[in-house]
Amino acid sequence: MMCLLLKGDNPVTAYEALRVLHRATTIFMSTVEVALADYLRPDISVTPGVPVEVAPRPLEGHLDTTSHVSRLEATMKRAVSLLILGGVVSALTACDQRAADRANDGSVPRPPSSSTGIPAVVARDHAVSAYREMWSAFATAGKTSDWQSPALGQHATGIALDKLTRSLRADQDKGLVTKGSPTLSPQVSAVDPASDPLKVTITDCGDSTNALKYRKDNGQLANDVPGGRRLINAIVEKQADGKWKVTDFGVHDLGTCK
Repeated sequence: MMCLLLKGDNPVTAYEALRVLHRATTIFMSTVEVALADYLRPDISVTPGVPVEVAPRPLEGHLDTTSHVSRLEATMKRAVSLLILGGVVSALTACDQRAADRANDGSVPRPPSSSTGIPAVVARDHAVSAYREMWSAFATAGKTSDWQSPALGQHATGIALDKLTRSLRADQDKGLVTKGSPTLSPQVSAVDPASDPLKVTITDCGDSTNALKYRKDNGQLANDVPGGRRLINAIVEKQADGKWKVTDFGVHDLGTCK
């Protein structure tokens, strides 16, 4: 009957409730029959034809009426307790079984499996992380204009890696270094394919206000051009070894984003 309390149930619920009630009743009747067997057994040692008075059979060694009644009450309480316990267990069993049946036949929506939706989320996270790590490695290498820094290749490859190394090598040739790091705010603008991405497109509005170039020999600013916000587009792709790396990017002029 517990299942009947659920909203939106179909007629199958009523059938299950009846089965639960029948099972609980059977348990109760069996319990009472066993518990009261000694009390309801008549005395058959009587003369034929004489009316028989049915009375509870006295307990051996205990003729006290109060004791006899107390034991009967205790037995009845035990029977009722077993009825309640049996009914609850049966009801819960039936409800659990019914829930399992509904889940199996598709009437109850199942939570998404690990292969549904999650790959796209994981791909986005890895792509954004690779993008941030690339610029972090570039900023670290820029302190000495180390264009051969192995950290660059850990997060960038192909055209992207070539752009980073050429920029740093040009600064080294000019005697310039970069101090500070850019402020990033990357957003995923596209994934391909949508279900299990291998390529992620990132759009960013990077702020280079705190990442400026200085002369290595005297520590002065390389020029009087202030930093600012620039539109950055980047492509991040999953490699054969499972790692995500930036494969290409483009940095636009100052003021191209807000």
